[in-house]
Amino acid sequence: MAAPVNVSPLIRTARWALLGMGGLYGYKHKDTVAQWRAEERVGEKAAKIQYLADIEEQKKLSNIEFEKRSILFGFSDENPGVEVDGKIISAEAAAALGH
Repeated sequence: MAAPVNVSPLIRTARWALLGMGGLYGYKHKDTVAQWRAEERVGEKAAKIQYLADIEEQKKLSNIEFEKRSILFGFSDENPGVEVDGKIISAEAAAALGH
């Protein structure tokens, strides 16, 4: 194994000085970046809320279609359920109600 190289004291001092300056720069720049991100988070939060609301609405519509034709709810493709006032009921019950 080769002997380690003796690094100049000037280079070692410069390395430590630049490391310290980089730390100070990062500490100072962190506040600026935090302000930028705070402005971005407002829009991101609104987009997330809208995205989740759209997914929830799609789930509701999908569940209604599933309930209309599912044997689990007593309906089938030949005898689908009917939506009346937000509830799925049989066609016979809907006819009896006058819908």
